[in-house]
Amino acid sequence: MHVIRVIYIGVFCAERRLISYIYLYDMIYMKIAIISKFGHCECLFFLCEILQEHKITIYIAPHHTKGEEHSLCKMYSNIEVIKITENLTEEIVPMYDEIIKLSSNDDVLYHRSIISLLHVSSLKDSSNRYISLSPFVEGENVSYMLPVYNPINVRTCYNKSITFVGYFMNRWVDEDLQYFIENSHHTFNFVVWGDGNYDNLTRFPNVAVYYNVQYDHLTEMINNSSYILLRNASYINYDRFTGMISLALSFKKPMIFDKRTKEAYNIPGIVYEKRFSEVIDTLNNEVSQNVYEKLVNSISEFNKDVINKNKRTIRELCKK
Repeated sequence: MHVIRVIYIGVFCAERRLISYIYLYDMIYMKIAIISKFGHCECLFFLCEILQEHKITIYIAPHHTKGEEHSLCKMYSNIEVIKITENLTEEIVPMYDEIIKLSSNDDVLYHRSIISLLHVSSLKDSSNRYISLSPFVEGENVSYMLPVYNPINVRTCYNKSITFVGYFMNRWVDEDLQYFIENSHHTFNFVVWGDGNYDNLTRFPNVAVYYNVQYDHLTEMINNSSYILLRNASYINYDRFTGMISLALSFKKPMIFDKRTKEAYNIPGIVYEKRFSEVIDTLNNEVSQNVYEKLVNSISEFNKDVINKNKRTIRELCKK
């Protein structure tokens, strides 16, 4: 860990006079390792966003990535990526000021001094510090951070398209989702995994289904979408975080989501009580381009606050 003295020189105007000033502050520069053999590479982005002032080495298993590491290296200049196939040993612990593990139940390395991402409250390891990505995941020594980052290219796209990304079962195409798809004046993209057959989706002419999508293709699809659709409330696991929230916020796409999720995260979006069908008229008739752009702007302001809060939280966490 190194302390760097930063000199900031500025000028401001007060009572019609230009006043120059010099501001000194100490910045802590750290060597940080982020490790994962299990997966959850989507969590890399928000960590790299809030740790840009530090040197980051990422240890990841290549078979669990979809090109995320290449995008990270384009976005951030302080990153080195090392591919691993075996678990790490405690020998790397003194090499870094902090080590962050992307999933607490990943056996890539267990050590008390590691900061672990806790995706489900019951999956604590031997760490003494945890990062939760969801207000639903709580506990002792758990610090909450909503994972938001700033992608290189973000486009506002008012084109009447809705995208779902994530684990999805064919049987979840219930009466409500069918009605929503058939009566919405939108096209739908479903980027899915978890089932071997999605014929309940592919039968709709305004639905496209994608499998095994690489990260660059996924981000292009999201950029070309108007909204991100979260699971219907009937199929949500509230005890864990869904990466769709991070993607939607980071690419500034309004989410279509249930009231409980809205209230827990306090995120701007299109909200329903229990059924997708409740928001059909809103989407079809009430969200003009002007209304849509105002919603996108509110997400931008929300993201700035979240990223600044996450930076403060990680600084405090690294002091413990």
